[in-house]
Amino acid sequence: MDETDGSHYEMEAGATISPPLLPDGGLCILCEGWAALSITTGFGRQILRIMLPGDLCSHIFRKRAFSGLSISALTPVSLFSVTARDLDDLLTRRPDLGTTLEDGAWDEGKAFATLLSVVGLGSGRERVAYLVLSILSRLGELPVRKTSYPFPLRRQDIAAVVGMSEVHVSRVMAEYRDGGIMHLDHRTLYVDNPVALECIGHVSKSLAK
Repeated sequence: MDETDGSHYEMEAGATISPPLLPDGGLCILCEGWAALSITTGFGRQILRIMLPGDLCSHIFRKRAFSGLSISALTPVSLFSVTARDLDDLLTRRPDLGTTLEDGAWDEGKAFATLLSVVGLGSGRERVAYLVLSILSRLGELPVRKTSYPFPLRRQDIAAVVGMSEVHVSRVMAEYRDGGIMHLDHRTLYVDNPVALECIGHVSKSLAK
């Protein structure tokens, strides 16, 4: 895709990616930055997916906005948006993109289903480890190295993804830090023992794309 195919938008951290930017029948892609797809109910806020560069935004709001569903920017983000008509023209010129979009939607659904399973069955340590490893996998960082990674999620964000309280997440992260496995500091993730982290998170080749 080039700049003539659609429109580009820049948004600051904390901004809401609203349906007007997500054309019905068209396409909107997160190009840079991190965002969170969330649903707010009477039970509170649950993050359904951490969105990374290359993820699709527009299919989430097909036809009409789902009550309580929103996408918020966790960092400054860049979006690329294409209308339905321009998307048809683009797919005519680039039929290979259709397969890429279908594969992307399938991968998102598979990742969401797996995360639900981990959240429902895993311990607190396993939930947090799986979340970290699944994000690193999507960023192309598997196998994990003994190094540092940009990681803009706050403890409350992690809690909202894995279905735990912020206090519980803080306790789990303290256990990881004291055990010399990993720790967070100023939005940077430091992995001190990647073997132990992968063992706790039950990482397998199926995680890597």
